[in-house]
Amino acid sequence: MIYPYECNKCGNTFDVYKRISEIDNIETCPSCESECDSSCRRIAAGFFNGEKQEDAYYNPALGQVVKSTKHARQIAKQKGFIEIGTETPDTIHKYCDNIKIQREKNVWRDLDNANRIEINSRGY
Repeated sequence: MIYPYECNKCGNTFDVYKRISEIDNIETCPSCESECDSSCRRIAAGFFNGEKQEDAYYNPALGQVVKSTKHARQIAKQKGFIEIGTETPDTIHKYCDNIKIQREKNVWRDLDNANRIEINSRGY
């Protein structure tokens, strides 16, 4: 992994590549050659804030740049838009299966009605 360090003596910043098992090893500053222990490691607080960071992108449906999915939902709500396409695949398959069954019933009903008309026109 890459660990950023900042020397306490000269203020130089540098990266060290090492294994996580070697995290407590003392490093040497490449500028002033002083020893840098774990107190010199710089940890960015943004990595531990619990929020998912996303890149801003242009959303053509909203007509503007959005910062995250949450931001896009807020804008859509303000504009009165309703989100669609959030159904699960199981729900979609169940809906399509019901339509297929209903169409098959309609086909058999139509065939049955056509046969009755034909029979009646022959006089049986």
